[in-house]
Amino acid sequence: MASQDWFGPENLKALVKHTVHCSAAILSFVWLSWLVRWALGPGLLSTIIEDTEKFVLVVVLLMFLVHVGLDLFRELARNVKSGRFVAA
Repeated sequence: MASQDWFGPENLKALVKHTVHCSAAILSFVWLSWLVRWALGPGLLSTIIEDTEKFVLVVVLLMFLVHVGLDLFRELARNVKSGRFVAA
């Protein structure tokens, strides 16, 4: 299967959408972490908030990987089903 079959316009659009959303989430977590450290200072509450942020950030990144993988798998399945599968 040719690379343009893997990375067609639909897949590139989905990949860009997922990447932009995850990048925005990462930036908001960085901003929130800075805000918590600035507003609360060191302590139990800021530690709990930062640990929760880290957990949620890992979940967001895993969701990003799953969605990108599903988009690529869907395109692969569509190409195999339509008979456009070409061994390189």
